[in-house]
Amino acid sequence: MKALLITSMLLLAACGTPQAPVAVVADTYCQAARKITWSIDDTGATIEQIVRHNAGIDRACGARTKTS
Repeated sequence: MKALLITSMLLLAACGTPQAPVAVVADTYCQAARKITWSIDDTGATIEQIVRHNAGIDRACGARTKTS
């Protein structure tokens, strides 16, 4: 019974360990994310989508990404 109690306590203690920070995921995303460029021939709706896409990258990663 004592061994079961100790085992249970150890398993519960593992649940309280901190998880990997979200910044690790963001850094990986920011390394892979690419901004999109648009041309004068694109439609207004397409340009709006591109601007939103690029703004999302800016929010997630700041100015660290390059325009491709």
